[in-house]
Amino acid sequence: MTAEIPLETSPGSGINISDNFTFQITVSDSCPTTTLNFDPVVTNMITYVNLGAETQVVLAKDTSSTSYGNNDGQTLCGPRTYSISPTTHSFLSLAGDTITLVSTDPSEHTASPITITISVTLDSYPMVSAATQTFTIQVIDRCLSTSLNTPNVSDLLAYVSQGPTSHTVTTTDTIGDTYGGASAATFCGPRTYTITPSTYSFLTFA
Repeated sequence: MTAEIPLETSPGSGINISDNFTFQITVSDSCPTTTLNFDPVVTNMITYVNLGAETQVVLAKDTSSTSYGNNDGQTLCGPRTYSISPTTHSFLSLAGDTITLVSTDPSEHTASPITITISVTLDSYPMVSAATQTFTIQVIDRCLSTSLNTPNVSDLLAYVSQGPTSHTVTTTDTIGDTYGGASAATFCGPRTYTITPSTYSFLTFA
């Protein structure tokens, strides 16, 4: 690039001397050589069956966006895409930058944590290596550790040829009482009652 700058020989003289000089302008993009990293790191997640969702928002920064632009670690090098692996767990989902862990199915109880890998790439700079991190998830069914309370049974007395005497049996459990609220009696699912001995023809349970 060439620029011309007039120089006034002396103030107010009206005589100008022009000179030319050449310089170079270099426009560089630091994003192709940036490095991605999760900041903050993704944390392990635990959720409980029928007790709502556990979520966390993930954030990946890159070194160029931290050093240049507005220094927020994201804006300069543009949008980024997150993915998780494996994707076979129905109780785990990723939407944008939000991970959600939720279960309403007792069969999804996991006896031990499951390892998940999360990755992030820059949409506009596919040459930049993805950043990856592992974290664990676990679904716990609290009802597996519940204790049933004593049924509200009362003594029964019936008279021959004077019709049946009946009593409705109900019971609660410790986990249902703690977490079930208005649905405490059904929070841990249906229950089955039995009587012993069951050899009396005049006593039935249905």
